Amino acid sequence: MEEGERYNIGFREDKDGRKIVDLSCISKSDSVNPMLSYMYAKEFSKARHTVNKQKNDERVTHQATDGYYWGKKYAWREFGLVISKDAFYAYLEQIGHPKVPCITANPDMAFSNDPSTAYKEEGLAEAMELLITTAEKKTKALYKSPHYSKRFSIRGVEAITDKK
Repeated sequence: MEEGERYNIGFREDKDGRKIVDLSCISKSDSVNPMLSYMYAKEFSKARHTVNKQKNDERVTHQATDGYYWGKKYAWREFGLVISKDAFYAYLEQIGHPKVPCITANPDMAFSNDPSTAYKEEGLAEAMELLITTAEKKTKALYKSPHYSKRFSIRGVEAITDKK
């Protein structure tokens, strides 16, 4: 890493909640090609679709009957890896993407029934494509879209991971 440069950094959390940087998931944020990153993120997610869908089906419970809904984490993993989780959720909130309350259960943790949100699958891919295709660079590391009121970073290919 070079002093004074800005980076997108992938990390994981250990059992004590400490963030551990994954050195293989670091990319300079000022030299990102948004469309290349977006296409890579789509392929990355496509390769993990079966596992993500299985986990979503097993762990996310909701009452919606008007289509398929993805729990927050799985929606991000399927459609939003090119940006941070927080930006993805805030963008969906701002555009009023259809959502329902849900319960997320983790079979590895006894008694885990956490209230959460599930997003309707229909329109998610189009919403992300609109965000990325209209993104304009505003600073060395941040982008702005007319469809989202906040500035956001687009991850470089090397920093795209489904961990954080």
